[in-house]
Amino acid sequence: MVVHDELTLAVRAAIEGGRVIMDVYESEDFVVEKKEDNSPLTRADQAAHEVIMQELEGSGLPVLSEEGKSIPYGKRKAWKRFWLVDPLDGTKEFVSRNGEFTVNIALIEDGVPVLGVVYVPVLDELFYGAVEQGGYYLSGINSWFGSKERLLETAYRLPLQKNGRPYRVVGSRSHMNGLTVAFIDSIRDEYPDLEIVQRGSSLKICMVAAESGKELHYNKEDLLNPYFIVW
Repeated sequence: MVVHDELTLAVRAAIEGGRVIMDVYESEDFVVEKKEDNSPLTRADQAAHEVIMQELEGSGLPVLSEEGKSIPYGKRKAWKRFWLVDPLDGTKEFVSRNGEFTVNIALIEDGVPVLGVVYVPVLDELFYGAVEQGGYYLSGINSWFGSKERLLETAYRLPLQKNGRPYRVVGSRSHMNGLTVAFIDSIRDEYPDLEIVQRGSSLKICMVAAESGKELHYNKEDLLNPYFIVW
């Protein structure tokens, strides 16, 4: 089960990863390479990977990172507890400089995520949650002058107050497609004041979690990366 030390470690790793990402983001050093699947890769992806690996090393748990070397399935299938990391989720958003990219870290136990941390470097916002503890939100992290251990004591419990806002559908910034548009059209009669918002990376799922405060569900059927709906 998740302990406070592991949550604190994941938060610190995500914030440090975000810090080095912003160093590259603000330097305008946007040399973009292509990975095997033709998705973009920047210097920030690798820099964040290295910092996060260093931070998580102290846990003694293995780390499976999107930017790390390929680890054979025959080895990692025996892992009971491990860190799952995407050092820079939303590289396309990073390159287009719209700020909608995140650092994602999860703790996996017996094949199930039991802890998750998402940091949004440009907005300086943090979303995190754990089983039996709920979800939380923090902002203004870089202005915090105390220890990062005490930082979590100032977090807001999700959901955040909606302030009378209408129902919203949050779609992908870079991967909006006909199926998504068709789904939105299918529910307009039920929600005539529906508001459409587009965001990149895992930020859109954090927005759903922040406003619902309930367990999230999705129709994703496998471990590949098809289009899916979160509600």
